[in-house]
Amino acid sequence: MKVVIAIYTPAAYYPPTLNAIAELKGVFGTVCVISGGNQDRQLTVLKGTVHRSIFPRTTTRLSNINNFFRYWLQFLQLVRRYRPEVLLCYDDVPLLAWYLTKPFVAHRPILWFHSHDISSDQGLSNLSLQKWAIRCQRTIFHQINIFSLPANERREYYPANAEQTQYFFIPNYPSKYYYEQLTIDPKLPAENLKLIYQGRISDEHGLEELIDYIHLHSDLELTIIGSGNPHYLALLQQRIVEHQLTQRVHIVRPCPYEQLPGFTSKHDIGIAVNIPRQVIYQTGGTASNKLYEYAAAGLPTLYFDAPHYRAHMDKFKWAFPTDLSTASIEQAINYIRVNHQDLSAQARRDFLQKFNFETVFAPVLAYLSKQKG
Repeated sequence: MKVVIAIYTPAAYYPPTLNAIAELKGVFGTVCVISGGNQDRQLTVLKGTVHRSIFPRTTTRLSNINNFFRYWLQFLQLVRRYRPEVLLCYDDVPLLAWYLTKPFVAHRPILWFHSHDISSDQGLSNLSLQKWAIRCQRTIFHQINIFSLPANERREYYPANAEQTQYFFIPNYPSKYYYEQLTIDPKLPAENLKLIYQGRISDEHGLEELIDYIHLHSDLELTIIGSGNPHYLALLQQRIVEHQLTQRVHIVRPCPYEQLPGFTSKHDIGIAVNIPRQVIYQTGGTASNKLYEYAAAGLPTLYFDAPHYRAHMDKFKWAFPTDLSTASIEQAINYIRVNHQDLSAQARRDFLQKFNFETVFAPVLAYLSKQKG
């Protein structure tokens, strides 16, 4: 049985895609992956797969069309050559590639659409590739056989499922493939307590408030790993310098995802604050990777105190809400400091027993196995 997995951006930036590749390799005889960018070439998880990637040349509107045309040609070749039983499209652009491929192939695979985020064409130019892709998604949504999301709250933003569409809820939990082999030492270090924020760097994650708090406490350090708007990064760096924190607060470039678990585990507390100003963060309780990646690495975690996040996180002893006030940050950190060993062990245990990708992906594999039979 063969599967083609298509994503237009580098798969290296999307842990849920990497996790699915690892699981599908164990079920399908042939796994083909087509992605954008050159970041995927060194991914260990792609060993044993047929991999094609398109390197974007420039980012003008004309070159974007050219890049997509090159992507589509590779997509067409893979589908024609391997005639997959399953075609997994991550987000809208691969669905557009399939729509354009259909007239050239008689074969009709099981069409599976997974949306990492919420599609919106507001503010997009009528000539933008993304706008075409979103319109295509709405046009052919009724033809989709499998539809999956990382948050049930996002279903209302998509057309109602057709009768032939099987829906799956697949939270963005971390995979044992990356985290199970970690060696976790739950004991606090004798030196400074190390906090970490990993992900997109923006003003929606309480980083300024955390820097201000660390300025008042000489026994705390913060690592911020990720990418962001250069203007905002400069503002953060200025704040760090003004507070004379250059030795205790560090902004570092993102590392390959396969190296991230080891990096994360060198810290003591995870920062998973997502201020719910937009739909993505209003529905992040099961879709925010870092909420659960920290726990997989044995880190007690701070999250934003909002009803949506409390509904998902209140049940975990290692997860602490904060409204980013000095008092709430201090209360959480002081409790973690005293109880770190137990909290770390519980976080790791919850990951291994409950919220790992393998557990939530099992129903999908069972469904595909039935189709295979």
